[in-house]
Amino acid sequence: MQNSRFENNLWKFRKIANLKQKDLAYLLGIKNISQISRWEKGERLPSLENCFKLSIVFGCSVEEIFSDLYEKTKNFIEKRKKQKDKENQEK
Repeated sequence: MQNSRFENNLWKFRKIANLKQKDLAYLLGIKNISQISRWEKGERLPSLENCFKLSIVFGCSVEEIFSDLYEKTKNFIEKRKKQKDKENQEK
């Protein structure tokens, strides 16, 4: 499940909200706007607290912002559940 980049919709939601990176950083209480850029490029993931803040600012769910990561995680868990169920049936 590891990926060097984390696809997200931050840039899209920020543009829809008509916010500059510095505006978003201010709303989130972040002093270094390069952090926003790293998130948008998928180089880093925001903390859970910042994910909630982003959700509030954009009026959408965290799942919508990080839909690709959510789907990858969901698929990973579903695959593991099936493997576990198969192991349990063989016992």
